[in-house]
Order: sequence, then C-alpha cells, then structure tokens
Amino acid sequence: MEYEEKTFEGLTLSQETVCGKSFSDCTFVRCSFSGVRFQQCAFRDCAFFRCKIINPEPERTQAKHLRFEGCSLAGVRWEDFAVPGGFAGPLDQLSGCELKYNSFFQLRLDGFDFSGQAVMETVFDGCSLAQSSFRGCTLAGTLFTACDLRGADFRDAGGYCIDPRQNKLAEARFTLPEAVRLFDGLGVRIE
Repeated sequence: MEYEEKTFEGLTLSQETVCGKSFSDCTFVRCSFSGVRFQQCAFRDCAFFRCKIINPEPERTQAKHLRFEGCSLAGVRWEDFAVPGGFAGPLDQLSGCELKYNSFFQLRLDGFDFSGQAVMETVFDGCSLAQSSFRGCTLAGTLFTACDLRGADFRDAGGYCIDPRQNKLAEARFTLPEAVRLFDGLGVRIE
C-alpha cells in the first residue's frame, strides 16, 4: 500500500508490525512509534513534527530525505534505514530534536547540520562527516570512531568523545575548555 502526500496526526503504534507500506511526501505530527517493526517499507521525503520514535526495528526498510523537527529519537540505528549503495542518506534535516542511544555506522553525512541538537550516548562509527556542524550540540557520551571529521565544527559543543588517533580532524574547529577532551585518549595530563 502506498501513501502519498498524506498527513498522519496523533498516530500511536507500540510493538506492532507495519509491512509493505510506502510513504512519499507524507507528514507525521505528534505521532509515537515504540518498538515498531517496519518490514519492507519505504519512507521518502517525509517530515516528522513533535514525534517520538523509540527502538524501531527495520527489516528491508529504506528511508531517504527525512526531516525531523522537535522530535525525540531513541535507539534508532540509522544505518538500517540507509539505501544500500545509495547517495541519499536517511536524514535531510534535524531541528530542535533529541537523539539518544542512536547509531550511525558507515554513513555519508558530509556537510550535515546537527547544530543545536541534543545528541546523547550516540555512536558515529566509520562515518564521513566532513564539513558537518555540531556547533552548540549537547553530545554527552557521544563517541566518534574512524570518522572523517575534516572541517567539522564542534564549537560550543560539549560532552563528545573523539580520539584524534582514530579520526581525521584536519581543519576541524573546537572551543576551550571542552577541546581538552581531545587529550583524554592520549594519556596526556593537563594541569
């Protein structure tokens, strides 16, 4: 079943299975999806406003160009929504969102604007994040491993865990005192 340019408002699904649905240019307002299994679904150019998405379980489900505003996103494995070999990633825009316990594995997010978001206890592993902005982000417990962070902006961001030996950091921007965290994995003591 295919939905195009449809608005879903106040929809609440918990521990249910959604199978074989396609959503194009759809809008979701104040919806809640908790532990929902999405099987063979597709989300293209959809917008989510003040929604709560917790621990989705995608199976052969793809997402492209999604926009989130004022949403709470917990336990999302964004790599499971990525189109294999595709140039378009699942995310297009975040505004006023809280991401907690998310994972981004080997995704191309060059130039993505995370600025001002709360991205906590999240893992970026093997991602291309060149020229991305994390400016003003709350990154409590967020880990970056094997990422391309060249030219990324971390000014006024706090709480991140970035090992300079494992990530490409040329031209990345940081502010003090938080930038001292870059020395954590190097065994350097600053007094």
